[in-house]
Amino acid sequence: MKRPAAHPVIIPAPRDRAREEHIARIERALVLAAYIVLRHGDVYAPYINRLEKELAAARADDPAARARRILEDHAKPIAAAPPQRGSGTARPALAPPRQGPRA
Repeated sequence: MKRPAAHPVIIPAPRDRAREEHIARIERALVLAAYIVLRHGDVYAPYINRLEKELAAARADDPAARARRILEDHAKPIAAAPPQRGSGTARPALAPPRQGPRA
């Protein structure tokens, strides 16, 4: 019996999985540090500062997130595109093709 086509399962690469686990460990440590500061005093606050910096650095290192940001920025409409030479109209450089009959 043939199974219906399913969506492909994307298994993260070992490097991605290790990165995600590292971020999860930092997040858990940050929660623990916050508890310790509230329970035992502000003397432990530098641990929160350090862990927040480490978490921001770990998240900023994500190549997939950088790629998404680049594509999102590229997809934004160009507000004031300069006119294209010879066209006489001000259209974005990557405008979608015209549809329908041409007169």
